[in-house]
Amino acid sequence: MSDKSIWSSIARRFGGGRHTAAGTSGNGHTCPKGHPMDPSWTSCPRCEAESRQQERSAADAMSQSFSENIERSPTMPRDTMISSNDEPRSGHPGTRVDTGEDSEPPVTQRAAPRRRITGVLVTFTWNGQGDLFVLFEGRNVIGKGYVESEGGRPCDVLLHADSTMSNEHAVILCRAGRYELFDRQSTNGTFVDERFVESHGVELKDGAKIRTGATIWLLRKIEADASGAAAGPARHDEPYDEPSGRDPSRVR
Repeated sequence: MSDKSIWSSIARRFGGGRHTAAGTSGNGHTCPKGHPMDPSWTSCPRCEAESRQQERSAADAMSQSFSENIERSPTMPRDTMISSNDEPRSGHPGTRVDTGEDSEPPVTQRAAPRRRITGVLVTFTWNGQGDLFVLFEGRNVIGKGYVESEGGRPCDVLLHADSTMSNEHAVILCRAGRYELFDRQSTNGTFVDERFVESHGVELKDGAKIRTGATIWLLRKIEADASGAAAGPARHDEPYDEPSGRDPSRVR
């Protein structure tokens, strides 16, 4: 039976006819809203039912609004980690703010093995005070971008200022006491003391002037004797020896 039929039955039972005025009925009383009431009733059941329905509707609307606000609110990705010295990093579940105090690196994070310092490159092309880059044993890639052949890591000697330099312009290979320079098929070529560097490379002497793009570099070797003490610089009249065989610039 519908609500309308129920209240019609109540009206016929207690009212006996149509309402004649607010607060009265054909057989007795009505509530302020005109609902028929028995004289012995202290409250109108229909008004109470409507009040409860309104309360439920208001509660449902409030709950829905709260849920929508949560869904629309901007949230930080779950895998973001903020460190006091780093940009946001991913790969860690949950959000964590690291202050850097009394913290230890994760067990799975291991530092890369450190290579021995073998020399430096200095340029005054873009900065009157000079820019200095350290050379290490093994391959040292010079460029303005990333080393795509090695997973996209940054160049070892990274200089963004020179637009004429290629992303992966040249390689200085330091091994067994030798310093060799190889061009990495750069657009504008690589030069040593204004001599063009062929694809098979050239051996470098201490104090050599290298040009990559528009940047002029000065090479200074740092050698160590058997006791580990730094040795003096090599002689400037050291002859050029062009290595033969396959291109070793890809060998680390």
